[in-house]
Amino acid sequence: MYNIWMVVLLIAAYVWPVFGLAPAIYLFIKRKDENLVPLKNWITLALIWQIVLWFLLIIVLICFVALAGSAGK
Repeated sequence: MYNIWMVVLLIAAYVWPVFGLAPAIYLFIKRKDENLVPLKNWITLALIWQIVLWFLLIIVLICFVALAGSAGK
């Protein structure tokens, strides 16, 4: 049951663009667990994926604010 829960968290880390950061960080902290050793690379990739998504979200928000600000002039 523990392994199934960890796989569900890993899937959530890939699927949820913003809220998946919490499961990704949790799994990254727990990656030394003997049950998670086979998923070690997948967990690291999930955390990197979440960082990329956050970075893209910030870029989109900055561009949107710049466009909205220039449209009001």
